[in-house]
Amino acid sequence: MSARAGRQFETREIAGLLGVTPRRIEGWVEQKLLVPRVSAAGVGSRRRFLLESVARGAVLLALQSVFGERSEYVRLGLEALIPFIPEVEAQLARGEILPPERNVMILMVDEGRQVRAGYGDWGAEDAAVVGRALANNDDVVLVPLSGWLAVVLERLEDLERARP
Repeated sequence: MSARAGRQFETREIAGLLGVTPRRIEGWVEQKLLVPRVSAAGVGSRRRFLLESVARGAVLLALQSVFGERSEYVRLGLEALIPFIPEVEAQLARGEILPPERNVMILMVDEGRQVRAGYGDWGAEDAAVVGRALANNDDVVLVPLSGWLAVVLERLEDLERARP
C-alpha cells in the first residue's frame, strides 16, 4: 500500500481536493454517500477520510455532472459502481490516470429503474451486454472519469507538496 493510499484527510482537505465546499462533504456524509474513516465524536473533533472517499467523491461529481445534483440516479449509480471504487482509488494512489477510452463508467437503467454498472476497458462481452440493454430499450449512460480524476490528482499533488 502506498503512503498516499493510507493517508487520512480532514473534511476541508477532501472538499478542496474535490473542489466543493466542506458543507457538501458533510451533506454527502449525512446521506451516507461518503463514509469517514473516523467519525466526528463531538465538539472540536474532526472527521477523517481515506483516499477511497476521495475516489468516491470524484465518482459522485462525475455522476452529478451527467444526472444533476439531486437525481436519484446519482445514488443508484454510485451504489452500482461501489465494486469499481478500488480501481478508481488505485489510479489516485499510483498517480497515474488511465486514458479516457479506458476510464469510463457505464450505467444501464432498465424500466424498473434497476441500475447495472460497468467500468474500464470494454471488450466484446461488455459490448454484448450494452447491446442487449439497448435492444431492451434500457437507458445506457456513459460517464467519463479521466478528466475528474486528473483534476483531483493535481490538487492532491499540490496538497502533498504543501504539507510536510
